Amino acid sequence: MSLVFDMNPVARRNALRVVWGIVLAGLGGLSLPTRAADGARMASDQGCLNCHYSENQSAPTLKQLADRMAHEGDSPEALQHMLREMREHTGIHSHQMVTDESALVVLKWLAQGAR
Repeated sequence: MSLVFDMNPVARRNALRVVWGIVLAGLGGLSLPTRAADGARMASDQGCLNCHYSENQSAPTLKQLADRMAHEGDSPEALQHMLREMREHTGIHSHQMVTDESALVVLKWLAQGAR
């Protein structure tokens, strides 16, 4: 316990930031807004990057999707519209395998600029 108090003020502030970051990360499952890192991680975990990362694919890139989503916005209605559009691509197996919750996290991340 005394370790934190024996630190210089800058080190103490940084240590407290780390602790608060851990505490807030633990609260992430509560109704806090989706963080950008969640969308990026989800896009990677769900395999979105397999088709949407490179312009060499026939699918639109993440940047193209983010540009399109920027015009639509991240309102619940706009996100549901994009989810329905994604589901209409019935021949794309990975689109059908991802849960609505996961897809909405990625779509919100895209709507916010995929940063």
